[in-house]
Amino acid sequence: MLTVAQENALLLDEALKRSIGATRDRDLAALYEWIRQNYDTAAYAKVQADYRGQIDPKFVAVCERVRKLLPVARWLGWHKAKSLRTLDLGSGAGHMGLIANYYGHSAEGLDCYALYDGLRAFWRQPAIDHRIEAGQPLPVGRYHSITSILTNYGRDWSIGAWDEFIGRILADHLEPGGEFVISFPGDPNLPARLHLRKRASRIEGRHMFFRRENAR
Repeated sequence: MLTVAQENALLLDEALKRSIGATRDRDLAALYEWIRQNYDTAAYAKVQADYRGQIDPKFVAVCERVRKLLPVARWLGWHKAKSLRTLDLGSGAGHMGLIANYYGHSAEGLDCYALYDGLRAFWRQPAIDHRIEAGQPLPVGRYHSITSILTNYGRDWSIGAWDEFIGRILADHLEPGGEFVISFPGDPNLPARLHLRKRASRIEGRHMFFRRENAR
């Protein structure tokens, strides 16, 4: 597979074609081809130029990002379901929503960083402008799946604040049987993160899953 640097040195269509040829994962190859067919890959060169040096290059390298995020979608069962409503907290460039759309699901995002607006616009993944704060409600409805990958909010939250947040997600924003998955960058052994791992319904790598029926 291409490295982030190799991918960002190529035009998107060429990066997608090389990535298709390099993977044995048929679903991933089909996702790459779906992107080729549904987006103006030539126009992505301007996006690459606009963001060069502005953000972490991995968030511009869509082949690499969707490859790493696709397992999360599979763990949530998106590949087997129909017409789910999904929400991505801290949606960034919108890659999780892109995968949701590939599987035929609706996608909403929530993010407070306007820096990613150009990427979200290209991928047609608008986000509600909102900063997530402890004890504050979210301006969203109910969903079958909610994701929060490489979470940056809540760094200074107490265990109690995290318990309240998870409880509110489960009670107010998930449909019955729905799941919320969250992961964090950095040290997985911080007290609040260890607490969440114990509370989780299941764990896949660094990803912690919370199912509505299992709220406790």
